[in-house]
Amino acid sequence: MIFRPALFAFLGLSLSFIVACSSSSSPSESGDTDLDADPDLADGDQEREDSGDADETGDGDAEPEGLACDEPWPIPSGAWTPAAPYVDAAYLQESAELIESEPLNQGVRALARLSTGRLLAATPGGLVAFDERLANPARVESWPSTEYLDLRVGPEARVIALTTDALLIGTIEEAPQSLPLPLDNPRRFRDSGGVFWLIGASEAVSLDPDGNADVRYGPYEGLAINDLCRFDADRLFVATANGVKTIDTSSGELGELIALEALPSPETTGVVCPDAEPRQAWFGTRAGLARYRDGAVEVAPGAPYLDMAGVEALSDGRLALPSDKGLMTYAPATAAWDYYHSRYWIPGETVRDALVSGEMLVIAADAGLGLIAAEAMTLEQKAAILDEAMYARHNRFGYFSGCSLGAPGDLTQVQNHDDDNDGEWTALYVAAQSLRYAVTGSAEARARAAEAADAMLRLHAVTGIPGLMARSVVEPEQCPAKQAAGSGEWHLSADGQWCWKGDTSSDEYVGHIFGLSIYYDLAADETDRARVRDAFVALHDGLMANGWTMNDVDGQPTMHGHFEPDFMHVVGPFGDAGLNSAMILGGLLATYAMSGEPRFMDAFEYLAFEEGYAEYVRKIEQINIKVRINHDSEEMSFLAMTSLIRYETDPCRMAIWQEGLAYLWEVQRPERDPEFNMLYAWMARDEANDLENSVRTLKEWYLHGVEWGVTNSHRADYTLDPKPDRFGEAQSLEVFPYDQKQVMRWAENPYRLDRDGNGRYEQMLTPWLLPYWMGRYLGLITPTI
Repeated sequence: MIFRPALFAFLGLSLSFIVACSSSSSPSESGDTDLDADPDLADGDQEREDSGDADETGDGDAEPEGLACDEPWPIPSGAWTPAAPYVDAAYLQESAELIESEPLNQGVRALARLSTGRLLAATPGGLVAFDERLANPARVESWPSTEYLDLRVGPEARVIALTTDALLIGTIEEAPQSLPLPLDNPRRFRDSGGVFWLIGASEAVSLDPDGNADVRYGPYEGLAINDLCRFDADRLFVATANGVKTIDTSSGELGELIALEALPSPETTGVVCPDAEPRQAWFGTRAGLARYRDGAVEVAPGAPYLDMAGVEALSDGRLALPSDKGLMTYAPATAAWDYYHSRYWIPGETVRDALVSGEMLVIAADAGLGLIAAEAMTLEQKAAILDEAMYARHNRFGYFSGCSLGAPGDLTQVQNHDDDNDGEWTALYVAAQSLRYAVTGSAEARARAAEAADAMLRLHAVTGIPGLMARSVVEPEQCPAKQAAGSGEWHLSADGQWCWKGDTSSDEYVGHIFGLSIYYDLAADETDRARVRDAFVALHDGLMANGWTMNDVDGQPTMHGHFEPDFMHVVGPFGDAGLNSAMILGGLLATYAMSGEPRFMDAFEYLAFEEGYAEYVRKIEQINIKVRINHDSEEMSFLAMTSLIRYETDPCRMAIWQEGLAYLWEVQRPERDPEFNMLYAWMARDEANDLENSVRTLKEWYLHGVEWGVTNSHRADYTLDPKPDRFGEAQSLEVFPYDQKQVMRWAENPYRLDRDGNGRYEQMLTPWLLPYWMGRYLGLITPTI
């Protein structure tokens, strides 16, 4: 055994602990270390990127000699019954349809809805009508093909539309009457207090039912009117470029309503006086939303974006705040904000109008319409949708990764291809389907798990090298092109049936151990259990023979295939010692549990206690974040710890692993990551597992995995992290709702503000499926009875 005192001192690791454990003394005597907490992360701070159940596992009969310790961790027996599971009730799942056909793609200026349910849209090229199902948009041929600025619907289904040079009034079944504009350069319509108002630069005119000018207020010298509403019988509230004014409806006298300093911004862009809130008014400004009530102004906190172009009252009680960066909605009853601001929800960026039509939120944007449906759905129903989508769109020879799309957002044009991490991503799918089978007994789930597990086992067999699985495989005829392209190390298999990718990394190793061991325990038949067991034995015999490195075809270690002590003690302390230690120890323990071969337990104990790997695992997260934060390593840490803890049978060793797991999870908690939360709950059986946040994220997740670009750096509701992430990208100190971000894997940074995406790639859907089926398996999520 070789100790390196200087390196252990650098890490703050205790040599006395390592010696004590190897002589069966108490691990609790290791003492405090410099790695007990990262100096930049106080308790409860979030992590950001900067520069098992005993009765479920094992076939082995021989038990290793246990450690002695002061505070053993009880080894669980039997199934866990959580005290307060989430009962899977229906919630509203939002999804969007984007309408970008001609002439809507020129931009939609305003929306209106007929009593029949038909939607009307004012565009620069004409008036467009939809049918009662909000489908089949077509230009209204009986109305002029001119530039429309605004429109409203009056009594008897008569439409009043504002164009650049006239007022048009009539039904859409006939040619409208054209009326001259009663004021110069009108800006907009407003329907308030049962009266239509036409608003100009410094004046406003009420219209009678026939569209004729009725009462005129102004012009007012030096006043720039943006909007108005009728507050009561005596006063109009007027939003202007310099505060909020009042107009006396009897005299037309202009008054001051609110001191400028009471408003978020002097420039008020919109005002509404909702019928449901008498004697109240809401003001949209260039710096936020404010409410006038009982003579006082209250600013609504938490707006995602402050530069509001106006405010509209929706029929469901919410307020709509259009802007040049999408649409915000605000629910006064709950003070809840929502934000629709990328191609996940709208075509284009600038929003001019919004309304509710039936159960649909319709958003008028500068490149078309966003139709936001809110469907009552349970998580179980969502799982069925995503399970089918994953299998239909992401299956390539049994490997399940992301896929390309032939046209942006077109999920009917799927193009599957190899991925560097085909093994790891497929392993997560194997685990998800195995858990699904364990919960439901579904033959389909078992077949899908078996299909993917077979593909993973192919990666072991195809190399012909013990201790090395392939990253991926493609058809043999692709080998020359792959080799010529220089996209990794590609080799033709000995039987000529496959072209396989080498230089395999520890990422693949941890995925294989995680996914195949769960398959072994929960879904595999006896034939496949033997295949998995044989693969694990051959893999670890090969690693052992190599001196704990993953060796490639040239006999040399792959770039990231290191588990040997020299790596752990010299390179590992700068980021991978805890992670790679947990990986190899978990793999050895799983292989021992499956095979019962003592050599794997002997190797486990040697690495864990004579080489100090156990102490590295105890400090896994402190080491992970010591130099920089890599979210990929965080996910792999959870996978590795899961394999290690699921197969542990010794209470003293379990106490070490649980200490490492506890801090690993504590750092990730602010991410609201359901995969991490469920893995933690599974391994720790801790009731304090953030189930509410896991369910929240599962609900927020999209119904597809298309990668559209999303920008959040313009927002007002976050704190900028002074440090960029490891790629130099700006990041926040908070995590936005997951339906306001680009879809992501849990190996990515949830704090990154902006992400590019052209809609030509669909991310795999396993990041949703795996935590959902874990929750079902653990009893944390229960179906509605």
